[in-house]
Formats: sequence, C-alpha cells, structure tokens
Amino acid sequence: MIKYCYLGANLVSQKLLLGAKRKLAPLPVKIAYYEAGNPLCPTVVFIHGFGDSKESTLFVARHLIKDFHFIALDLPGFGQSDAPTDHTYTLAQYAKWLKDFFDYLKLPPFHLMGNSLGGAITLQLALTYPHLMKSLVLIGSAGIASEKSSSLYDEFYQGKNIFKVKNKEEFEIFLKRIFYKRPYFPKFYLHYLFTHFKERGPWHEKLLWDLMSHGLPMSAQNNDPSFALNHRLSDLSHPSLIVWGAKDSLFPVEMAMIMNEKIQNSKLIVMDEIGHCPQVEGPKEFACHVKEFIAAS
Repeated sequence: MIKYCYLGANLVSQKLLLGAKRKLAPLPVKIAYYEAGNPLCPTVVFIHGFGDSKESTLFVARHLIKDFHFIALDLPGFGQSDAPTDHTYTLAQYAKWLKDFFDYLKLPPFHLMGNSLGGAITLQLALTYPHLMKSLVLIGSAGIASEKSSSLYDEFYQGKNIFKVKNKEEFEIFLKRIFYKRPYFPKFYLHYLFTHFKERGPWHEKLLWDLMSHGLPMSAQNNDPSFALNHRLSDLSHPSLIVWGAKDSLFPVEMAMIMNEKIQNSKLIVMDEIGHCPQVEGPKEFACHVKEFIAAS
C-alpha cells in the first residue's frame, strides 16, 4: 500500500537486474508502467495500493519474470502517471482508465494481481470487463466491508487518516501499520520518504474522500451494500487467489474469509507473521503461491 516499499539505493540496480523498462502509455490520462520478462510467457499485471507505486513490485517481480511476462503500472494519481485534478477518483473511473490502458497494450487475457486499493480495482475490473483476465490474485484487498471487525474504513469515518502525517513520529506509526516485518531503510532515505509523504498528504486526502464517497465502504456498520462490493462477489467467475497477511492491521483476516466464502472458485492463503503487503514482506513465498495458483488455473 505504500510507495516506499523499496530501497532507494538499490532501485536502479534492481531495475537493471530485472531488465525492467519504464514506459509511458500516451493516453488522455497517461499511465507509466514497467515491463519485464518474456512477452511469449503468460502475462501477469500488478496493480499497487493507495499511496504506492509500481516500484514496490520489484521485490516480487524478480521471482516471477523467469516464468511470466510481468507488467506493473502506476495508477493515475500516483507515481509517475498523470494526476488530473478535475477528475473524481472512483473504482469505476479507475476501471475505465485501466481498460483503456489494457486496450493500448493489446494484451491477450492475463492474470491480474492487486494489493489493497489495487485489489478493489481488480475486483471492479473483473466485474465490469471480465473478458480481459484469466484469473485474479487479491492481496490484502480493499473494496469490501465487515460487520464484525473494524478496518481502515472505520478509522477514516471516525476522522483518522493514516495517510496524512504531520511529523516523523506519525510517519513511523504509519510504517508500522503497513509492515509487520518492515524492510530496512537507510536513515537518509527514510527522511526523503517522510518529506515526500508529508507533502502528498492533502492530495491523498482528496483521493480518499473521492473513493470513500463513491463505492468504498464508509463504515463496517453501514449495511447499505452500495458502499462495498460484498454483494457482487458471487458474480465473479474467474479463478481467484486471495492472499492475506495474518498481521494485517488495516484490513482484518475476516475480510479475506468473506471474500473466500463469496467468490466462486477461490482459494485463500494466510501468510503468518506478515502485514498488509505480503508481496513485499515475503516476496519469495508469495511468488511461489502465485506460480502454483496460475499453473493450476
């Protein structure tokens, strides 16, 4: 869920190691993306979470590019993609933007992975444009609500926004919420991350209000199904792998169980001692689960 899931000092070397090429889709809302691996292999597309970027996928990409054609993109509003200020950022709008992106790439049906907000967008895409993908991998996914357990949605509804930090202490708390096993960050890089994240606070708040007001759950206690995708999960027919961190502090594991119960042909894997970003905290194990799932799909 966080853009800052990689070591700045190692970013260039990782890109060179992977052979990842940064590209820009020249659409009305331009989308930046990385492409790596063999285009003749099955394609996997990764959608990052809120506040994140395509760079965070490099940890897991190195375990996948030998077997797959790997694409990771920056969602509009994040990373190096366009961030138009005259749009309302909703799941439906993101699905339209990404449909245009996939049409531009002319991809055959692919395997779609999404973490957090990226998971909610993955669900929206699968419901709206099911012909695009072969299977789904939902990682600590947003987009659903639980009546029994509180989540990040309830915090936001109560006026708490972990994506808007005022000082380094709050940023440290934020990192602890995202990661159970936090990657190592050099001090100079932590300072850069904090500064950048602090500056983006007002923008993050705007995007959250857009999303929370148009289709993401406002409260786990709100029984109106229009606030979430719970009522549509049974419409999904794609083989689906649900991966969750047992220590996820944003969305409780119960939400994964709801998805597993409602999505036909789904499999749930809960990774022990892992927080909200299994693909970053346990990339090798996560990649093994993905490979086994796709091979069996």
